[in-house]
Amino acid sequence: MQAQTRQQFLLSDGGVHAKSELQRMTKSTTYNTPVAYDVSVGRELTFADRHINYLTKHPYINPTTYLANLRVMTKASR
Repeated sequence: MQAQTRQQFLLSDGGVHAKSELQRMTKSTTYNTPVAYDVSVGRELTFADRHINYLTKHPYINPTTYLANLRVMTKASR
């Protein structure tokens, strides 16, 4: 799989699903999704932006599996 830009990822089926799922997780009180400072870009990024950036930089990761693991790791009552 080739490296892709953020825009290409967001236009793909996996990108559309990942973005909607990350936004759903952010709106839910079930998950801990804080805004965090990202040293690589020198500013704060939202939960969704951080993970979309990660998925864009790592095209071999399956977005569905990544999101399933992320839901487990960020569960508020864990």
